[in-house]
Amino acid sequence: MIGLMYEPLVPSKNEIRLLRVQPNADRDAEVVCTLEHATLEDGLAYHALSYTWGDLSNPLTIQVDGHALPITKNLHAALQTLRRSTDEVLLIWVDAICINQADLVEKSSQIPLMRNIYHCASEVAIWLGPAEDNDADDNNDSAFDVLDQICRWEPDDHFYFGVLSLAKVLDRLWWKRVWTMQEVVVARNAVVMRERAFTNAARVAFNDVRNEVLQYLQKSDFIYAIDMTDAYQAGRRMQLGDLLLASGSRQAKEPQDHVYALLGIASDAASIRPDYTQPVQSVFTKTLRMVVNAQPLFLDFLQLGALVERKPGVPSWYIDFAGGRKKSSIGALLQGCATGNMSATRFSEDGLKLTVAGWRFDQMEHVGRYARDGLQAEHDLSAPCPPPVLHEWLQHIQANPDCVHRYGDASSLLAGFYLSLTGGTDLSSGSMSYTGLGKTPETSWHYVSSAVKQSADAWFAATELQGRKQDNENDEVWKAEFMVNFRASKLFRHCALQHLRDRAFIVTKGGFIGIAPNDARVGDAVALVLGAGTPVVLRPSEGTVGEYEWVGAAWVAGIMSGEMYEAKMQDGSKMEYFNVV
Repeated sequence: MIGLMYEPLVPSKNEIRLLRVQPNADRDAEVVCTLEHATLEDGLAYHALSYTWGDLSNPLTIQVDGHALPITKNLHAALQTLRRSTDEVLLIWVDAICINQADLVEKSSQIPLMRNIYHCASEVAIWLGPAEDNDADDNNDSAFDVLDQICRWEPDDHFYFGVLSLAKVLDRLWWKRVWTMQEVVVARNAVVMRERAFTNAARVAFNDVRNEVLQYLQKSDFIYAIDMTDAYQAGRRMQLGDLLLASGSRQAKEPQDHVYALLGIASDAASIRPDYTQPVQSVFTKTLRMVVNAQPLFLDFLQLGALVERKPGVPSWYIDFAGGRKKSSIGALLQGCATGNMSATRFSEDGLKLTVAGWRFDQMEHVGRYARDGLQAEHDLSAPCPPPVLHEWLQHIQANPDCVHRYGDASSLLAGFYLSLTGGTDLSSGSMSYTGLGKTPETSWHYVSSAVKQSADAWFAATELQGRKQDNENDEVWKAEFMVNFRASKLFRHCALQHLRDRAFIVTKGGFIGIAPNDARVGDAVALVLGAGTPVVLRPSEGTVGEYEWVGAAWVAGIMSGEMYEAKMQDGSKMEYFNVV
């Protein structure tokens, strides 16, 4: 800050600051503002800005209370566009200016008010930001023009290019910012601001564009904002754990904001108070303990820890919520109902040790990594046939008598292998078939085989056809046969490569097959843990008997519908307590 002095706020009065922006018909003129104190009970008609800070380097300045205040280019453009050209003064709440960002205590007291700040605003202005430089497709006017065409369903010759522009606009940083989830969900009247040179911002009602965009572009961030808004307005609020799952790929300037930005719309987060003076690790650890205690059957939540780089000096079950998780990985979280609906979880008093109950049933004997195949990246969804390593895994289990014995026959073993690669997904419906082989007709291999087996067989058949390419690449019959198999394998190929990302193929000493975190090792224990829908890989700690590291979730063919859990309960097998550090 250059010369600007903030007058202290009075937290007991729910006091906030509002920015009064003076009008100017010249869009390029200096932005001149004053700050004033208000309370949410005053009933003032004000706007609230929902935006992303943008690049913090090379700031521009505005005048606030007679002092030059540096702000980001994105915020500067927003204020230039939003201010009035007539005698009307714009009264607006902007976090970067209305909160003293240098005062951590003030920040901690203002964050709990933000839900009400956005809810009480007469209008929440959504500023998506300017177009990317030198990107002809990233065009605000073209994007919003196509919205009008979609709503009226009157596409013209420029419709396709408008859709490209709209896709670019929906890829702006605003959609990736964690705070925007709360800002748009609680708003009574949210509008998307459209920038036009030398004019005031045009407005497009948020609700007017929602359904049409969902149908044609299927942008997941937009979809989630709509679903959240509908649920909140209907009085349904999600638990913090579910919100953390959904927001994992979003961004925030401060690491703690990956938690704090969700508190206002979470149904069970009253025990967490924003405190920027606390270390990030302490905030995340407390949050994780609260989530697991609030949702005892939610140990599968710990899968998130395997999707980011593990940090030294923290518990193995720790999750860095600011670790930059990727949506493709989060979308492929393993699911199952391997341990029924029981839970037995507790944390030590210092919060560093997690104790879970269950049964250790096997040990890793083989761990196959899914690495790069030559110059082709391992996640290339256009791969015409499976990487050689997948053939190696199949040959390994077919030659393993324990695997053949475990699954009964070659056909059932192949079924378990295919389902392992997809984490048990039933491709006919896109949902999870928790079983590996099944114990009821509805969840049996025969029930899911139509989509899974046909698609998988086509992908593996492409290998043989690829081997004949050199002699037949000009043969139209060969080309047609190859393309038929390639197209038929699309569903299985996509699902398998998504689920194998950052995971390894495993075989246990008892002949079970499945997938586990990529850092699993030979000798790791595989256990059923109460409260986890999937089996869990645990690693005995070196030098300390009875303590384990939490490696992560596994998908094991044949026990995902509770088959082994029921057997353990029926024969009275004694549970073991695992101290996870």
